[in-house]
Amino acid sequence: MVFLSAMTLSDPGGDFLVGWGLGSVLLFVYAYPMWRFVRNLEARGFRLPMWLVMGGSVLLVVGSALVFVAER
Repeated sequence: MVFLSAMTLSDPGGDFLVGWGLGSVLLFVYAYPMWRFVRNLEARGFRLPMWLVMGGSVLLVVGSALVFVAER
């Protein structure tokens, strides 16, 4: 929620792009270690169920869209 709020921290315009950039960098720094951990697990033979991966992606995208709409 913090990352999505940072991405929509101001009105459209130049400041919006700064907020989007800041939120994107924070999200990458937060998610990158988890992504590496999952990749290392897959290299050892453990695979996540596809419904979990796709369901998590759908929830993330829908949640971010709802937050964006709610803050407008």
